[in-house]
Amino acid sequence: MTQDRQRTHLFPCPVRAAAGTVLCVNSLSDQQLLRDYAGKRSEDAFTELVRRHVDLVYSAALRMVRDAHLAEDMYGSVPVVPR
Repeated sequence: MTQDRQRTHLFPCPVRAAAGTVLCVNSLSDQQLLRDYAGKRSEDAFTELVRRHVDLVYSAALRMVRDAHLAEDMYGSVPVVPR
């Protein structure tokens, strides 16, 4: 684990890790999160990626259908399954 990924318990976005280490997934790049998810199946990394990009999915749906309610239905029906 690199030094820049370690955080104290006072940091606003703690995620539990082994041996009392606390990580902040908000400070990781998308590439680092994807690596963590692909390599370790990190549920926290996947959740952070979804949180970061859910607005992009909604706005793309809205641009396609030009109806807010339909766009919400479209983006809400996208399965989010970390597998």
